[in-house]
Amino acid sequence: MKAYIIVIGILIACLVGFYYYLESTKEEPVIIKYVCHTNRAYGVEFVHPEGWTVKPGAQHRTLVLECPEMEADWHARVTFDKLPYQYKYGLDNLVSERVKSLGQRKPNCRLIARKKFACTRGMGGVMLEYTYTLNGIPVTEREAYIPYTPKGNTLMVVTPVTARFMNAKYIPMFDTIIRSIRKPDTAR
Repeated sequence: MKAYIIVIGILIACLVGFYYYLESTKEEPVIIKYVCHTNRAYGVEFVHPEGWTVKPGAQHRTLVLECPEMEADWHARVTFDKLPYQYKYGLDNLVSERVKSLGQRKPNCRLIARKKFACTRGMGGVMLEYTYTLNGIPVTEREAYIPYTPKGNTLMVVTPVTARFMNAKYIPMFDTIIRSIRKPDTAR
């Protein structure tokens, strides 16, 4: 009888110890604070993680949103490119043409997904997600195509890029950024 009591006591002690071990190894959830960026000259408003910088791109029609932290010599970044859009056969056909040219634009490219998505205020578009290797590093890139004017003559192409080892951290942020895109005149 004493042996049973000792075994039960040891089991209870082990369970209590295991519970405290699990509690001590839990990761605290990371809370990301988003701030709103409005660029009336460019005609866009979106949210991004606090501390990220927005600057003009190399071309006059682009904006670049960049994470301040470097991880293994990589900055996570999102490029906003506002293009004239005069493709008379529609967005789906334009995106199909872009898919055909992926191999030429991005060597060793593999398409992962093509899907429609919605932004705030009724905007939305088509997103491509693909992977390729850049300077020996596996990269995940997305291209979100968003028709941006009532007549359909301007197209916003939003391209988040990250090294594949950073996907778990940054892809949810990129989704939040892309889904928040709107025109300043329709903003809150």
